[in-house]
Amino acid sequence: MTAKVHQIEDITRNYHRENKNSEDANQFVSPGKVAMQEQIYRYITGRGKMGATCQEVERDLKMKHQTASARCSEMQKPNAKYRLYKNGIKRALPGSQKASAYVSSPGQLFLV
Repeated sequence: MTAKVHQIEDITRNYHRENKNSEDANQFVSPGKVAMQEQIYRYITGRGKMGATCQEVERDLKMKHQTASARCSEMQKPNAKYRLYKNGIKRALPGSQKASAYVSSPGQLFLV
Protein backbone atom coordinates (compact mmCIF):
# COMPACT_ATOMS: atom_id res chain seq x y z
CA MET A 1 0.00 0.00 0.00
CA THR A 2 1.43 3.39 -0.93
CA ALA A 3 1.16 6.49 1.23
CA LYS A 4 -1.09 9.22 -0.09
CA VAL A 5 0.93 12.28 -1.01
CA HIS A 6 -0.68 15.66 -0.46
CA GLN A 7 -0.86 17.05 -3.99
CA ILE A 8 0.13 20.67 -4.29
CA GLU A 9 -1.49 22.92 -6.85
CA ASP A 10 0.95 24.15 -9.48
CA ILE A 11 0.92 27.91 -8.89
CA THR A 12 2.89 28.45 -12.11
CA ARG A 13 0.34 26.66 -14.32
CA ASN A 14 -0.68 29.93 -15.99
CA TYR A 15 2.91 30.60 -17.02
CA HIS A 16 3.67 27.24 -18.64
CA ARG A 17 0.16 26.75 -20.07
CA GLU A 18 -0.25 23.18 -18.79
CA ASN A 19 2.94 21.94 -20.44
CA LYS A 20 3.11 18.17 -19.79
CA ASN A 21 6.78 18.29 -18.71
CA SER A 22 6.03 21.07 -16.23
CA GLU A 23 3.01 19.20 -14.88
CA ASP A 24 5.13 16.06 -14.42
CA ALA A 25 7.88 18.09 -12.72
CA ASN A 26 5.37 19.58 -10.28
CA GLN A 27 4.12 16.12 -9.33
CA PHE A 28 7.69 14.87 -8.92
CA VAL A 29 8.74 17.67 -6.54
CA SER A 30 5.42 17.83 -4.66
CA PRO A 31 6.64 15.76 -1.63
CA GLY A 32 9.61 18.12 -1.22
CA LYS A 33 7.28 21.11 -1.37
CA VAL A 34 5.20 19.71 1.49
CA ALA A 35 8.36 19.25 3.59
CA MET A 36 9.42 22.85 2.91
CA GLN A 37 5.93 24.10 3.74
CA GLU A 38 6.06 22.27 7.07
CA GLN A 39 9.47 23.81 7.79
CA ILE A 40 8.14 27.30 6.99
CA TYR A 41 4.98 26.70 9.02
CA ARG A 42 6.94 25.60 12.10
CA TYR A 43 9.27 28.58 11.77
CA ILE A 44 6.43 31.09 11.45
CA THR A 45 4.42 29.43 14.23
CA GLY A 46 7.47 29.65 16.48
CA ARG A 47 7.57 33.41 15.96
CA GLY A 48 4.06 33.80 17.38
CA LYS A 49 2.01 36.87 16.55
CA MET A 50 5.03 38.59 14.97
CA GLY A 51 5.04 36.00 12.21
CA ALA A 52 7.62 36.40 9.47
CA THR A 53 8.02 38.13 6.14
CA CYS A 54 9.05 36.13 3.10
CA GLN A 55 12.48 37.77 3.34
CA GLU A 56 12.85 36.54 6.94
CA VAL A 57 11.85 33.04 5.85
CA GLU A 58 14.50 33.17 3.09
CA ARG A 59 17.21 34.43 5.41
CA ASP A 60 16.57 32.29 8.45
CA LEU A 61 15.73 29.05 6.63
CA LYS A 62 18.42 29.65 4.00
CA MET A 63 16.03 29.34 1.06
CA LYS A 64 16.21 30.98 -2.33
CA HIS A 65 13.79 33.87 -2.81
CA GLN A 66 11.82 32.02 -5.50
CA THR A 67 11.46 28.95 -3.29
CA ALA A 68 10.32 30.82 -0.16
CA SER A 69 7.98 33.04 -2.15
CA ALA A 70 6.40 30.10 -4.01
CA ARG A 71 5.88 28.06 -0.85
CA CYS A 72 4.36 31.05 1.02
CA SER A 73 2.03 31.67 -1.93
CA GLU A 74 0.93 28.02 -1.95
CA MET A 75 0.35 28.15 1.79
CA GLN A 76 -2.14 31.02 1.47
CA LYS A 77 -4.53 28.84 -0.54
CA PRO A 78 -7.65 27.75 1.40
CA ASN A 79 -6.90 24.05 0.79
CA ALA A 80 -3.24 24.23 1.91
CA LYS A 81 -2.12 21.53 4.34
CA TYR A 82 -0.09 24.15 6.25
CA ARG A 83 -2.08 27.39 6.02
CA LEU A 84 -0.58 30.89 6.29
CA TYR A 85 -2.31 34.25 6.57
CA LYS A 86 -0.98 37.73 5.96
CA ASN A 87 -1.32 39.54 9.28
CA GLY A 88 -2.37 42.81 7.67
CA ILE A 89 0.58 44.83 8.92
CA LYS A 90 3.56 45.70 6.75
CA ARG A 91 7.06 45.79 8.17
CA ALA A 92 10.00 47.75 6.87
CA LEU A 93 12.64 45.84 4.95
CA PRO A 94 16.19 47.01 4.35
CA GLY A 95 15.91 49.97 2.00
CA SER A 96 12.55 51.61 1.55
CA GLN A 97 10.41 48.54 0.90
CA LYS A 98 7.73 47.12 3.17
CA ALA A 99 6.39 43.58 3.31
CA SER A 100 3.48 41.81 4.94
CA ALA A 101 4.23 39.28 7.61
CA TYR A 102 2.68 35.84 7.56
CA VAL A 103 1.17 34.18 10.62
CA SER A 104 -0.06 30.61 11.07
CA SER A 105 -3.38 31.33 12.74
CA PRO A 106 -6.24 33.63 11.72
CA GLY A 107 -6.49 34.54 15.41
CA GLN A 108 -3.14 36.35 15.09
CA LEU A 109 -4.32 38.79 12.44
CA PHE A 110 -3.85 42.49 13.18
CA LEU A 111 -2.29 41.86 16.60
CA VAL A 112 1.16 43.25 15.95
